[in-house]
Amino acid sequence: MLYPGLPSHPGHAVAARQMSGFGAMLSIRPKGGESAAIATAAKVELWKRATSLGGVESLIEHRGSVEGPALPHRSVALSVGLEDPDDLFADLDQALRAGHGDGGMSGKILVLGAAGRLGCAAAEAFRMAGWSVTSLVRPGAAHRAPRGTKVVETIDRLDAIAAARGADVVLHALNPPFKTWRRMALAHAYSAIEVAETAGATLMFPGNLYNYGAGMPSVIDESTPMQPTTRKGDIRVEIEQRMQEAAERGCAPSFCAPAISSAAAAAPWFDLVITKQLARNEVTYPGPLDVVHEWAYVPDLAAAMVRLAVKRERLGAFETFGFQATRSLAAR
Repeated sequence: MLYPGLPSHPGHAVAARQMSGFGAMLSIRPKGGESAAIATAAKVELWKRATSLGGVESLIEHRGSVEGPALPHRSVALSVGLEDPDDLFADLDQALRAGHGDGGMSGKILVLGAAGRLGCAAAEAFRMAGWSVTSLVRPGAAHRAPRGTKVVETIDRLDAIAAARGADVVLHALNPPFKTWRRMALAHAYSAIEVAETAGATLMFPGNLYNYGAGMPSVIDESTPMQPTTRKGDIRVEIEQRMQEAAERGCAPSFCAPAISSAAAAAPWFDLVITKQLARNEVTYPGPLDVVHEWAYVPDLAAAMVRLAVKRERLGAFETFGFQATRSLAAR
């Protein structure tokens, strides 16, 4: 452990002169080197994986993965928040044990659409958790796939089936361009189902709020009826129905995360809509400024997918899970 409040720390004397207290930030170096550090950061449940949320939450980060090769790859940075200390210790203990191979489960995953926002974040999260990751991307997009993953550049269905050979999980993160979404979304879903079925793998799919329609309640959970009021909503519901049918006929188990608000689209909202004209001192907000909007952090969603994948043997043939937003904020 690296903490200036400890007399053994090389900077303790300087810190004691400069500080009235030693603060709540420290670093740890798990036994096992970089792989154990990455796995520890990926397996926490109470600690949030982030550099700074500007709040009081306890944060964890493998800085070498997030901020570049110049930073230590054997270390995990911690910022202790206001949660119960026993809960924080227990969570960190189980993550350290899992990072050392004492508990947890990993495997092989094929990420369809690993160059996209969610696909890339998920591929990185699974890699950090010790999984063998194959990133399937469109030709010419290999540079956008996470480092340390096996990259397959193709749009051919048979190539995707071959890439899934031996996979335990297939993540359907394909997201066609908006103009072709209605035409391509179902086709992509059918291909993902076929790929998972052929491999005998669990199929994962990030859902969306389109399923619930214009009259959706203010709080949505797994039991909320799906009553789409748009063509996009109809297609989303049909995709999940096809996945459920495949699972129930004895093919690949499937599970979705339908209640994720803007989780998979958080980054696009910010750089493609909200801050697009920031150079002109213009900010665009997607809705009334006084209405509270649910915002989710994409790496948090990716980490949740890893936890679900680890528990897949204890789940039913078809399951749905909600994903709670990271922040509920209004623009004002």
